Amino acid sequence: MTTPSLRTWDCEILADRPPIDGPIQLMAWKRIAAAGLPWRVRDRRTGIVMLLCPRISLIIGSSPAEVGHQPDETLHSVRIASPFYLGETAVTQRQWARLMAGNPSVHQGDDFPVENVSAWQCLEFAKRCGPGFRFPNEVEWEYACRADSSTPFSHADRLDADEVNFNGHYPYPGSPAGIKRGTTVAAGSLPPNRWGFHEMHGNVWEWCSAAPARVNALGPDAAPTVLRGGSWGNHAHSCRCASRIVRPPDYTRMTAGFRLARDP
Repeated sequence: MTTPSLRTWDCEILADRPPIDGPIQLMAWKRIAAAGLPWRVRDRRTGIVMLLCPRISLIIGSSPAEVGHQPDETLHSVRIASPFYLGETAVTQRQWARLMAGNPSVHQGDDFPVENVSAWQCLEFAKRCGPGFRFPNEVEWEYACRADSSTPFSHADRLDADEVNFNGHYPYPGSPAGIKRGTTVAAGSLPPNRWGFHEMHGNVWEWCSAAPARVNALGPDAAPTVLRGGSWGNHAHSCRCASRIVRPPDYTRMTAGFRLARDP
């Protein structure tokens, strides 16, 4: 099944629209429909499933009153000018192995997210996927993570360690303590947010290109890459929608992975 809008992309259309009776709010559903592109697709070469994010204006960052707020999370009005696709999950080790030599991950498993990878390695993977594949800009990432929410986490102002893979021994204020897994879990194994994206909170930090406004605010020597979303090893406050850490592109850790974006 093909569509003229995606004629340069060898992908399978899994769903033209989200379920009308699903968790996606009506206004978001209408924005997806208005984009004139299929909502859920699978890249045939890699097997990566991606979801459509329509254009929108939104506020990113966090209020100084939010627990965990950092100075580089200032509230900022932004516009997503063009629709884009974003991975339903982080890139898995199976998907990585299809295009790259070796598996650098510490916590190994075909369906686990690839980790211990630098931004340079991830960009090489994106290049091998073909034209149009790229890192998400961190504004795009936060847009998909928030899923129209304004709370610290996409679903609420609390975090449940049974549903998010973080260090549950250090919960968010007002949330109960929970389990500490001490490892990644399979991509897509924990509940998605309202737009269908899995593990945007916790599991692995995800590489993104830094937003120009954020880089400029930090000075000319600021790194062009950031990590978003927190990981299995972090306290709850590091897994907030607005949380970000600036790292150079050659940085690697067993807590760092990525998900891909693609232009239609």
